[in-house]
Amino acid sequence: MCAERDAPIVELETMPDHVHLLVTYPQYGIHRLVKQIKGRTSRLLRAEFPSLRSRLPTL
Repeated sequence: MCAERDAPIVELETMPDHVHLLVTYPQYGIHRLVKQIKGRTSRLLRAEFPSLRSRLPTL
């Protein structure tokens, strides 16, 4: 997603239940990029793990 939006990842740290990203994104508000990343991640996780669809209304 970051590569598609021309937002290079400067640093990345993964934790068991979340991820920290430091990106350079001067074009638009960072909230738009975060919304797109979270939306795609949610769709991919729900496709891979069907049990998430019924247990959680949102990720």
